[in-house]
Amino acid sequence: MRSMKKEKIKKLANTSIKKWKSRLGFSDWKIDAKVTVFKRADGFPQDGDFIVNYGKKRATILIGTILKSSVEEIIVHELVHLMLWPIDQKTMSTIRQLPQSKQKRAKSGFLDELEEVVEQITKSFLRDRQ
Repeated sequence: MRSMKKEKIKKLANTSIKKWKSRLGFSDWKIDAKVTVFKRADGFPQDGDFIVNYGKKRATILIGTILKSSVEEIIVHELVHLMLWPIDQKTMSTIRQLPQSKQKRAKSGFLDELEEVVEQITKSFLRDRQ
């Protein structure tokens, strides 16, 4: 893992957003980046996340200051999550209808599988980057 200055991360993030948002179908979206320090209770070393208003086609990609991946990889990864957001939300809605005793396991299983799919799609896009 490496630490980078916020200004450099933000500049790299904005360049990557500009490069990838139209390639991935977000030309008409307003997408920006925000550099943050992730403070997870479980200590997981998180590189990125996003905040979305799907109806208004707006998103903010959050990027940590300590990175285990390149900024471009983080941007593409979060954009893939954004592509899959409607499926994510529909599945989570279905999970919330399960009995309480089954929700945690179902949610964990779904999120693990979703992360694996997002990672594979991200690698595929980055393999062919120009």
